[in-house]
Amino acid sequence: MNFNQLLNEDKPNVDSLKDANLSAAFDDALRQVNEVDPNYAKIAKALSNVGEAYDRLKNYDQALKYLEQALKMQQELHKGEAHPDLAKALNDVGIAYLDSGDEDQALEYLEKALEMQQALHKGENHPDLAKALNDMGEAYQSVGQHEQARDHFAQALEIQEELHEGKSHKEIASTLTKAGIASGRSRNYYQAIDYLKQALEMKRELHEGKNHIAVAEALNDVGVTYERLDEYYQALKYFKQALKMQQELHKGKNHDDVADALSDVGITYDNFGKYDQALECLKQALEMQQRLHEGENHIAVATVLFNVGLTYQRFGKYDQALEYLKQALEMSQQLLPDFSSYKLIQKIHRIMALCNPE
Repeated sequence: MNFNQLLNEDKPNVDSLKDANLSAAFDDALRQVNEVDPNYAKIAKALSNVGEAYDRLKNYDQALKYLEQALKMQQELHKGEAHPDLAKALNDVGIAYLDSGDEDQALEYLEKALEMQQALHKGENHPDLAKALNDMGEAYQSVGQHEQARDHFAQALEIQEELHEGKSHKEIASTLTKAGIASGRSRNYYQAIDYLKQALEMKRELHEGKNHIAVAEALNDVGVTYERLDEYYQALKYFKQALKMQQELHKGKNHDDVADALSDVGITYDNFGKYDQALECLKQALEMQQRLHEGENHIAVATVLFNVGLTYQRFGKYDQALEYLKQALEMSQQLLPDFSSYKLIQKIHRIMALCNPE
């Protein structure tokens, strides 16, 4: 890593940065920047690039160290006046806090960044304003304020559609998905389906009708929303399409995405009361997860064991239900203190009581 890379690369290659002396290498590069050209704006950009690289490496303490230095420099350069570089620095710090799980701090910085973008563009459409709205939506989503999130995604979507003049674009498809998920989480399911179907069609168009992970995920998103509406026929239709695409993408090999798709189809069959088909899919999913995790305790394996047991319980086959539920319980207890395992354990105990009422 040298100063030319820090100054000229928007996103330094993270793969080249994974070494034990990473911080020393960055600090040395920053020293070179200062010696070659002690220009505040260039040093601030270099600091920002270092911080973003650390954020992608999930080293949030180091990311914030550099990004907050960059922000301080931008504030001194622009003396508190609105400027695109200052707005970006505020946004970068906000995103790092969001990634680190500190939502309160994230909201504070992202709101300031959004206000500055709005002041800079004064109602005009601009990609930076759309990004700030999207990031604010992500922050609201993370704190469970789903209606606020949806409103920000919708504003971002309006700007992006005008910027791209109604043409399909991956940024529009991404925002449609975010708006759909936020709508679903705020229980506006029909609005969610509208957004998610638009996202699906756009992703199909962008990938020219070919199999693609983004299209498979979009099919799954629609299926999940129909399932929440208890419209199982529609849910099954989309889950089956997603499963077929995942199987074709992974060419018959074991993969988490294929296993998850099998589980989705199986659970939906269970909701229909078609227990034989449900068990067929769920047992395929279980076998795949066990191969993927090679006998180790894993939440994905425990979850499928639970779903097989639950289907047997609904089928009235209590001996088989208890067999799978006990395996799920044992594995989940090994996985504690994982919170999702704890919730699974509570569910398992309730179902086991139904299978063994005495």
